[in-house]
Amino acid sequence: MVQQSVRPIEPRVVQHDREHDAGDEPHRRGERIAEVHPRPAGAHRQPRRRADQPEHDQRAQRPAQFAAHTGCRRLCLAGGVALNGLVNQRLLRGGVVDSLYVPPLPDDRGLSLGAAALAAITRGQLKPDPGGVLSAYVGPELSAEVLEPPPGLGEVPCTDLVDAVASMLAEGKLIAWCSGRAEIGPRALGNRSIFALPVRGEVRDQLNQRVKQREPFRPFGCSLPLEHASEWLEMVGDSPYMLRIVPVKADCRAAIPAVVHRDGTTRPHTVTAAQHPELHRLLHRLALLGYPPVLLNTSLNRRGEPIANRGADGLAIAAATGLDAAVIGSRLFVRQTGFLPSSSG
Repeated sequence: MVQQSVRPIEPRVVQHDREHDAGDEPHRRGERIAEVHPRPAGAHRQPRRRADQPEHDQRAQRPAQFAAHTGCRRLCLAGGVALNGLVNQRLLRGGVVDSLYVPPLPDDRGLSLGAAALAAITRGQLKPDPGGVLSAYVGPELSAEVLEPPPGLGEVPCTDLVDAVASMLAEGKLIAWCSGRAEIGPRALGNRSIFALPVRGEVRDQLNQRVKQREPFRPFGCSLPLEHASEWLEMVGDSPYMLRIVPVKADCRAAIPAVVHRDGTTRPHTVTAAQHPELHRLLHRLALLGYPPVLLNTSLNRRGEPIANRGADGLAIAAATGLDAAVIGSRLFVRQTGFLPSSSG
């Protein structure tokens, strides 16, 4: 028998862009969560310096080399690095590729989907669709469970959820939205989300402190109609899975300060009527009310917890964090006047 010397695997110090990287995204309920590299004491007090700019350049270098070697200008990027919106934007904006497709679940969790799709294509059970877009809404369906409103939230009759929610958002309310199938991947894309109108910068501080319980400099992404994206963002193409980080046009930043990071960027989620008809209509309804067709969109969860899955999860989070209302399926729950949660944890 030949004995092979096995070198023990040593833990590496992994640096994350804690402002924009995907490493701090919440997981889905049912997934195991492990904190491998705890932050040093006091690290939460300082925003991350952009000293990792060379790291982003290095991450973009391999796809650039591939494109140059093969002449392929349409790239599909997978792996955990594909969750880095800065790298994705650098590839597109730098002219490395003409088009870039990153699936909603590009990390290791998506391997099972890819393997199943490849097997089905090989057996002739699935026909590849080169122009198709994979739906991110293939998680667990919101079940018809019996919901008991927690203290502080009461159900109100509603004939048009979109109109009712648009009116509350216009009043500065924070709204939980939980409907349909959960999204796969780390991003909340309108089915397990918290929405807010981004016209006041204080909304970001309010969500970071009260709901997310995290550093005040941490940014939020936004949802906006694809057909209006070029009016607000310096970007070409779409961003259906919130996996790009793009500059907000300079003359638009003051109108939506809650979703503009200190470097003038945001992580956009472009919405079409085909992909999410309710959210698309909600965004256009806001425009009709005289507001930007843009919503702050963040995941429906509390610090250290997975993104909500069931309707009861969404209600519990809304009640505990003091959100003003919660849409659960076709039902609307509104915070009772004068009631505040005893604890936001």
